[in-house]
Amino acid sequence: MPDLALNVTTGQVLDARELAATQNGIDDDWICPDSNCAVRMVPAACRNAKYRVSPYFRALEPHMIGCKADGLRSIVKEGRLHPIQTKMTFPEVLPTVLYLAAQRPQRPTAEQQADGGCIDTYRGQGAEASNASRHHATASTLRRIAEAFCAYPLDRDLPLRIPGCVGTTYRTCFKRVGNTQGFVDDPKKVLYAPIRFAKKTICEEVLTVELNQVVWPSEHRDDVKIIPEANYKVEFNMGEWSEGCRKRFLCEVDKFINIQRENYRVKSDWAVFLFFLGTQDENNKNVFRVNDHRLIYLIELNDKDFPHKKGKR
Repeated sequence: MPDLALNVTTGQVLDARELAATQNGIDDDWICPDSNCAVRMVPAACRNAKYRVSPYFRALEPHMIGCKADGLRSIVKEGRLHPIQTKMTFPEVLPTVLYLAAQRPQRPTAEQQADGGCIDTYRGQGAEASNASRHHATASTLRRIAEAFCAYPLDRDLPLRIPGCVGTTYRTCFKRVGNTQGFVDDPKKVLYAPIRFAKKTICEEVLTVELNQVVWPSEHRDDVKIIPEANYKVEFNMGEWSEGCRKRFLCEVDKFINIQRENYRVKSDWAVFLFFLGTQDENNKNVFRVNDHRLIYLIELNDKDFPHKKGKR
């Protein structure tokens, strides 16, 4: 039961979980991403309903003998990701570009409410959409890119393009947030760090999650106990999200905070990491803001697999 399939109309390779999250393209024609096989495939367990299995793609006929994509399953098992210490045998399915299609308003207007509301819908526009449709390894959310970064450490020199992001490879497009001495400017990259197990806070439509990283004073006296100046935190503005996206995200945050709390209780090497692509507040350097739910990913990783330098970054 492969997780990936190629959309015949757009040319994009999508993860079944992305399809389930957006509900856009479920009825399109799908084929095996291995061009030498290309058997027809259909999404399964992707509709807006509760299923006992994770979303996947089902082949309508047997895959070609030697198909590289047959049985290509998610690298996440029970919410945890274990890095694979060999190179990817089918690198063609690893995303090389992040493309965010133009997004229609997801919160229904008064007229839309009268017509029964609106659903999440993404549409490409103009030449940009045409270019994206010709790209074989395009990711429509941060999830697949972050999973590839985590799962295949030996493939991090493969090319990756994220609009507005500093870096041209998986290795140079990601950066772990660490403790700092004083407030620092972060480059525009996909940032990631373990989250704190403190409860989330919501003010109006902005949800705040704290990272397990702090800002230490840039100067201190030896006879005074050093106290962190601030925790790093990420603010998510959900004002333009659909009700379904909001509910899914809030449930996911609650679930992972509970997992993180248990990890700390048993002193586990596993930790919940938040991956995000956002903007840094110019006045409060310890605050990052993310407005697009497609640029967020939570996953449980073994902290030893992602070493980082302590002290000033």
